[in-house]
Amino acid sequence: METARQFEELESDLFKGWVSRNPLLGSELGLHEFDDKLPVAGMAKIHDDTKFLRGIDARLAKINPKGLPAKRAVDWAVAKELVTRWLCELEEVRAWERTPEAPSFVGHSIYLILGRTYAPLGERFSAIIARMEKLPKYVKGSVEKLKTPVKIFIENELETVTRLAGFFYKIREIAKENLRRRELNRMLTAVEKTQDAVEGLCDSLVIDMLPDAAEPWSLGEAAYRKALRAAGIDRAPEQLLRDLEKHYDSLQRRIRDIAKRVRRKTAPEDIRDAIKSRHPASFEEVLAFTRDTVKRARQFVLETKFLTLPPQENLFILETPSYLRNVHPLTAMWPPGKFEKSPQGYLFLTPPDCDSSRLREHNYASLSNTVTRQAYPGRHLQQVIGSRHPSLLRCLANDPQIARGWPLYCEAKMKESGFDDTPEISFMQVCDQITDTVRALVDLKVSLGKLTPKEAVSYLAVHTGMDWICAEAEVRRVQVNPTCFVAPILGREEIARLEGKARAALGAKYTDTFFHDTLLASGPIPLPSVEAELTAKIEDRKRRATRQMKMAAARGGGNAKPASPKAGGKARSKKRSR
Repeated sequence: METARQFEELESDLFKGWVSRNPLLGSELGLHEFDDKLPVAGMAKIHDDTKFLRGIDARLAKINPKGLPAKRAVDWAVAKELVTRWLCELEEVRAWERTPEAPSFVGHSIYLILGRTYAPLGERFSAIIARMEKLPKYVKGSVEKLKTPVKIFIENELETVTRLAGFFYKIREIAKENLRRRELNRMLTAVEKTQDAVEGLCDSLVIDMLPDAAEPWSLGEAAYRKALRAAGIDRAPEQLLRDLEKHYDSLQRRIRDIAKRVRRKTAPEDIRDAIKSRHPASFEEVLAFTRDTVKRARQFVLETKFLTLPPQENLFILETPSYLRNVHPLTAMWPPGKFEKSPQGYLFLTPPDCDSSRLREHNYASLSNTVTRQAYPGRHLQQVIGSRHPSLLRCLANDPQIARGWPLYCEAKMKESGFDDTPEISFMQVCDQITDTVRALVDLKVSLGKLTPKEAVSYLAVHTGMDWICAEAEVRRVQVNPTCFVAPILGREEIARLEGKARAALGAKYTDTFFHDTLLASGPIPLPSVEAELTAKIEDRKRRATRQMKMAAARGGGNAKPASPKAGGKARSKKRSR
């Protein structure tokens, strides 16, 4: 009991302490008392976060998980994984000392409140104003962290600054239509001061930092190994390279085989270009087609019993906010908040700006695959179902392999089940898998210094046919978030392995509904914990099946002792006739 009490206190302290240090996380979770708050800026936050996590880690070490009930032992493992990963990001990856994140932070801090409809617009604007009045201080203080700025990261945030101008313009226009004079004046003043602070940061980056910024840059093998371990990946980088290159070769053979079914005697590259040329005529039609496909996919999940759909879930299909488009060139996802009264997920699609040819990336076949990955039954349902677990810690968990592997698993599984299983869409599905693999290779090679960022953009564009601007954005994501493209591929493999394990253990009692419901109910927690909970569920299901068989046999045996009703009926009939 003492061990359980200690862990319960630690769980509460970790959750409350981390959310209070990261108020934007509170907003994401639906804890709107944090909507008017911002974190401490600069090195003070880095030192405070590190000290806090070190304290939690020391307390975790004193709690023996074997003294906890099975489910709470899993939560202990979740807490350990979270603390280990966050400390690795702070102390090993150290993106904070290379990346001037303030421009992106500004956009995110505002849109988190503006974009969600949890309260009337006037109430949300009150929180936006209060938060924006704190932003200038945060922006100025953020410069202190930039110990070793990197050129590509500075250029990325400078592009975000240019996109923030249109974002602020929209905020002004919405405010003018919805706020009274006093609140409007306060809002406009807050916007102006925030813009001034961002422009001041921009001048500092261009004049003081950009000329001496490092280029090229790579994380290095030692730090990358630690990042892999923090993501739950125990393979060495060189082994991963060999495995991924082998996987790429097998996908190339597969795409050539599928190409023969789509159009004989035509190169796969030409087939890919032909499929990409079939796309909606405008971005408005992209949104409309995606919404229709989402409805079809949701109905398919329901009818085929792919998994049990949770009640009261909604998904909105929207245009990607302007400040995110340089790092999310195609799609982005926002999960529903765990504590929202009416959970709402958001699937963002990025418009092609002024280049209409980039609508090719939103072709009909690719949009179908995007929906199965990101919406139904993909990332959206994973987030909705996982958020309903009562554990506080699990709503903070986002294990890279499980969280990012599930969408890739879903794309393949939905095709196996018959959803949009046409030659063209199947062809683009394999093209997507090739893109996933090449991105993972870029992740490894850039982090290990085997490719420069410029070489990586070319490598990605040539090997996948990806739009050049999209390829640049993908390489930026790799550098800011190493292992982000390796984890999904390994996660898909592990989920497929767990499916095979469940099938073998349950035999005729296996159903996809059971496996998918069990997997998602655990949430995106570390793979060993997911497997432990799946194993427990399998054993429970087998025990219940055995009990049911014994009960059925007992009922059958009890009826077998007396004469059958027909025989008895005939005997009595003869007696009466005499």
